[in-house]
Amino acid sequence: MIITTTLGGVAGAIASVLTGMWCGVGVFGLIGLYILGGTVSFAITFLITLRMQAQHPDDGKQ
Repeated sequence: MIITTTLGGVAGAIASVLTGMWCGVGVFGLIGLYILGGTVSFAITFLITLRMQAQHPDDGKQ
């Protein structure tokens, strides 16, 4: 779960920065997009992961 949410946050941050670069945003705007995009993506991935675990709880069975 930790790896999934971290990768989701990093992917969102990178996507936000690349989109900002494509639109011609300045350096401080890119920093803001990096923080905002990473945080939002991390939160969304975290909520999806929690919902998936609630639907399929791990019983410890192999």
